[in-house]
Parts: sequence; structure tokens; C-alpha cells
Amino acid sequence: MRSVTVPIFGSHATVTDAAGQPVTCDVMPNPFVGNYPGQAVAPYHAMFSARVAAFGLAVFSVAVDNATRAVPAQSVSLDNGLLRLDFDAGSGLLARVTNTAAGNLSSALHHAFYYYEPSQIDGKGAGAYMFRQNHSLPDGSNITCVNNCRAKLVVYQGATVSEAHQVVA
Repeated sequence: MRSVTVPIFGSHATVTDAAGQPVTCDVMPNPFVGNYPGQAVAPYHAMFSARVAAFGLAVFSVAVDNATRAVPAQSVSLDNGLLRLDFDAGSGLLARVTNTAAGNLSSALHHAFYYYEPSQIDGKGAGAYMFRQNHSLPDGSNITCVNNCRAKLVVYQGATVSEAHQVVA
């Protein structure tokens, strides 16, 4: 089975195979909307699973309308039967990864997103490939945690797809 993602401009989609049989489909928000100013980017993705033989062809039809379908989940865990991701409800950050396929082997995590103030040495500032900090302290105390080390977390769970969207800044 292969996962198929189709960008769409409606919040609901119906997918059928070549024989006209319905295919289970989830519609999720496109996390990249707003990242491409001046370009039309589909606000949603229709996602479904398809079985295609090697060097084969599969035909599907996608019909789009604007009925509401995907809703944010109340849970802050994602589980696909192999891995479970647990998010901290307070900070919105990933807190634990559990390998459920290997007998619930688990690992706690602590992560955050940091930045440093760039310097202006001889009029040459930091850039894409030039990382010049304003000042460097050995303990790293001069770097700043983005958004007070918090992320806005929205978890979507559908019939075939589960996604976690984090907005850090």
C-alpha cells in the first residue's frame, strides 16, 4: 500500500477507484499555507492509501466540496501501531517516543528551538552560511528559546492519517 496525497481547495473530498468503489480518505489542513506569498497553495490535502503493482497503473477520482470533515483531536498522542508519540499538553512539544512494535521500548525527550543574536563584525553580519554570534558564552546562556520554549500544537486524526502540527514562532 502506498500513501497518496493530493492538494485540494475544498475541506472535504470523496475518492473512488476505477471501479467506482469508495476509498477511505482523510482531508487534513496543509501546513505550508502562507509560506509562499503570491502563489495559490491548496489549503488542504486529501490523503488515501492505494495499492499499485510494480510498474503498474491505478486510477482514482477525487471529488471536492466544502463540507467540514477533519477535526482536531483532543488527544495529544499519535499511535500508528509501530510508534507512539506523546506530546506535552502544556508546552506543545514532543515529550516521549515509544516503540510499541518492540515491546513498548520508550524514550523521554526534551527539545526546544533556539536562536542567537547575530553580530556585525566589520560590517559583515551573519547570513545563510555565516554563523557569527553577537557574543559567545561557553555555557550557551546567550541563546534564546523561541516563544518561551512553547509550541502551538494541533493533532489531527482521521481514518487513514494522523498528523501533529506544531507552530513554534
